[in-house]
Amino acid sequence: MFSFKLRVAVIIGGALLGVGVLPATAAMASGGKCSGNAGVSTCTYVKGTGLYVSYVNGQAYNGYGTNTGPVHIEIEGPAGRLRNCSAHVLAPGTYGPVCTWTRDGNVQAGNYCSTAWEETRPGYYVKDATACVNVHS
Repeated sequence: MFSFKLRVAVIIGGALLGVGVLPATAAMASGGKCSGNAGVSTCTYVKGTGLYVSYVNGQAYNGYGTNTGPVHIEIEGPAGRLRNCSAHVLAPGTYGPVCTWTRDGNVQAGNYCSTAWEETRPGYYVKDATACVNVHS
């Protein structure tokens, strides 16, 4: 599987390539972003055109040298929480399952984000990382 740094490079490289080839139109609404530190990080990918969104994906990555979690992904938009996916223990250097919110329709303009939440003790969660993609017409 690709490393977190390589994955970020692919997302950024693809975005830069698209800017160089395509005109700056609403068709450029699809895109991704990763955020975090050497520990738990998260990536968000939005597939769509302008305000039309097919889906939003979120995924966590464990950069620690030990197991971490359980970690779950929450997907948020301008109106609040859109999806809260199940939690998983992440082994060192692995990605969690992809959390997907499917819309297949127009959405409110604004940031669509995925946040990695880690349960550090029963019922107590810590926000590890949030990555957002701005959706606009």
